[in-house]
This record gives sequence, C-alpha cells and structure tokens, in this order.
Amino acid sequence: MPGPRKPSKDKSRITLQFKLTDYGPLKAEPSTNKASKKVSKEPNSSKGVDGELAANNSEMNNSLCDKAEILGAIKSLKSDLSERFDGVMTAIEAVGECAKRLTQAEEHLSTVEDEQLPLINNVTSLEETKKRLEEKMVDMEIRSRLNNLRLVNLPEGAEGSDACEFLESWLPEVLEQCALRNPLILERAHRVGPNRNAEDTILKASRAKTDILYKNQRVRLYNDVSADIHKQPKQYDGVHKRLRELGLRHGIIPPAKLILTYQGEPFRFNTPAEVQAFIDRTQRSQISVTE
Repeated sequence: MPGPRKPSKDKSRITLQFKLTDYGPLKAEPSTNKASKKVSKEPNSSKGVDGELAANNSEMNNSLCDKAEILGAIKSLKSDLSERFDGVMTAIEAVGECAKRLTQAEEHLSTVEDEQLPLINNVTSLEETKKRLEEKMVDMEIRSRLNNLRLVNLPEGAEGSDACEFLESWLPEVLEQCALRNPLILERAHRVGPNRNAEDTILKASRAKTDILYKNQRVRLYNDVSADIHKQPKQYDGVHKRLRELGLRHGIIPPAKLILTYQGEPFRFNTPAEVQAFIDRTQRSQISVTE
C-alpha cells in the first residue's frame, strides 16, 4: 500500500516565495532605494573633500614658500646688519683709540708746557748774562786798544829782531826828546799781519817733493790748525769713492775745501753737497752726449 505522499519541492518553493513576496521584498524595496541614493551621493562628497584638501595643500605650500622667502630675507638682513655692526664697532674702537691718543698727547703737551716755563726763564736769564758779558768784553777791548798805537807804512824788516827796542829808540828821535818827559818803555810791539812768505815757500816745496825723510823716517808738513778743523775733511769721505770711480783727480785744501780737475779745469767746493751736485750734472751731460 503506498505510503503518504511527500510534498513536492516546487510547492515548498512557491510557498516560500509567496512569504517573501508578501512580507519581505515589498517592504524592503524603499530601503534599497535610499541606500542606492546614499551610495550615489558618496562619490560626489569624496570629490569635494579632495578638492578642499588640494586647495588647503596649495595654500599651505604657498604659505610655506612665503615663510621661506621671509626667513631668507631676514637671514640676509641679519647678515648685512651684522657686517655693518662689525664695521661700526671697528670705527668706534678706532675713535676710542684716537681719543686715547689725543688724551695722551694733551697730557704730554701739558707736561712740555710746564717744563718749558722754567726753560724760558733760564734762556731769558742767560740772554741777559750774555748781553752783559758782551758789553763788558767790548768795554775791555776798547780800554785795551786805548793803550795801543798803530804804525802804518813802516817798511817791513826795519825793526830788526827786536821791535820794542827799535821803537823805544826811534820814536823819541823822530818826535824829539823834549816831547817825552820820561824814557819810553814799551811792553810789546808786533806787526799786525804775519809774514807768510817763509811758510808758503816751505809748504809749496813740501808739496813738490814726494818724500821728506829724517833718518829714514817720513816727515809731513801741514798748516797748524785746531782739532775741529782736522776733522772737517772727513765730511768728504762719502764722495771720495765716487770721484775715484769716475777717475777724477781730487784733493783737500786746508781747512776743508775739496779741489778736483775735470777736463783740465780745476773746480773748488766748500761742501760735500756741492761735490755731489757737480758729479750728478757731469753724469747727466755724459749720458746726453752718448745718446
């Protein structure tokens, strides 16, 4: 006997479909539409956010660039100000040093002025003393000369070896004995101008002779002058070398004159500067002739 029949699968599917159709799907449709609307709106909102972010990023980048430029300008200005400040400080230090030196100079000047006052007084006193001594010396010379007599046109050699004895005997004779109450006594008598004939003759002969010997010892003859005059020829030591290099004959004439021969003509100089100027002129003339 056949058993009870099982319900078919198709029927169960139909029943389930009706249930879903009656309750579930019909009520669920509006919700699906809203979800679709929300989903459709999300892409538009994401695009707006991205645009805003991009705009914000651009503004931030621009602001960062502006800040970098401002910082660079500040650094440059700071460096420039630092250099100028260093220059100003250097100038201030220099001014301070100048002020310090000026203060020292003022102190030295004040010291010199203080020391100068007694010196001025001493100089004034010395000038007064010098003037008094000069006046006394002139007075003494005048008084001394009042006791002297000068004879003119008396032939040289007439007095012989003793001038005082000659005048003591000759003057009473020419002036007549009656004019003289007491015997004439002279303290001293001499000629004003010395007789240089013998001296000049000896010096000329000594210059002409190469060597003057006494028992194989060389002897030299010079004018009798002071030690200061003996030192004066040393001032020509600087030009002697140049004159020798140029081959110019030269020598010293006492007391301190230099004589040289150039192109057969003698030249005399009183100072080394004159000799140096002559050498320079000679060399320039030789160079111009050569050119």
